[in-house]
Amino acid sequence: MSWTNIKNEMTLLAHNEGVWADTYRWLDAEGNKTDEHRCTMLVIFPDRLPFAYHQVNMYTWRDGRAKTKEFRIRYVEGSRRFAIWDKDVAGWVTEPADDDENLTTYMKWVRLGGGPEDEGVYYEMINNSACGRYRNRVWQQLQEGRVVRRCLINGEKIADDWRPYVAGNPAFDHCKAQVARSLA
Repeated sequence: MSWTNIKNEMTLLAHNEGVWADTYRWLDAEGNKTDEHRCTMLVIFPDRLPFAYHQVNMYTWRDGRAKTKEFRIRYVEGSRRFAIWDKDVAGWVTEPADDDENLTTYMKWVRLGGGPEDEGVYYEMINNSACGRYRNRVWQQLQEGRVVRRCLINGEKIADDWRPYVAGNPAFDHCKAQVARSLA
């Protein structure tokens, strides 16, 4: 395992480092909205092993609920693909070589745990804008080969540097200690 060349080998992923403000809209199989929430996402490339990529998702709902999830990912040098494996998710992420604009990322995963509504296989396509400020994501959740839910995610990059969001930003007090510990 190595992390030394992930930024060179997966350049689109590397351009995502920073802070993203996303809106998640969940739809059922018929296209009816079932949930909507915000997510502030930190995309981090740690300076040391064993992880090459660290993502912190801070979800908030209008009713005051909040949840933070973290994903740490290892990278195999030369693969242009990395594996996700943690207590919540198992899968892979790749930048397709045949994307002549290098603006698309593909993912496939399954959720480990959760309720029956979370079961199945998830496929995600992420499309970044050429300017790097916006990205749009679509998740499709399939059970037995049929779509049961979709999630439409519109995002905007609000900062290239994630560090201020872990150190001294009052808007992130609900997760500051947890994130700081995980980066230590």
